[in-house]
Amino acid sequence: MSESLDEAAVIAAIEAETIEQYLARGRSHSALTDMMVSDIWVAAFCAWIRAQDIDSSIAEEDARGELLLRGLPLPDERVRAEITAMADKLAN
Repeated sequence: MSESLDEAAVIAAIEAETIEQYLARGRSHSALTDMMVSDIWVAAFCAWIRAQDIDSSIAEEDARGELLLRGLPLPDERVRAEITAMADKLAN
């Protein structure tokens, strides 16, 4: 049971840091619709998977930060193939 609480605390801390950094960068996605932010997150996540550079990482984190602020889930179902491909690559 305490392991679950520890995991939840780590996730909460990461999410709080993501939001804090996004707000510090100016909350650039605040005027966008939920769907637009979700689309931006999907594109940024896919770009990060391909490039794994700082720019794509920040773009993904900013979209994730806006989704977190809105209390919306990540549209991770839209990137399942990319997640699976990355996991397969790491496993080999």
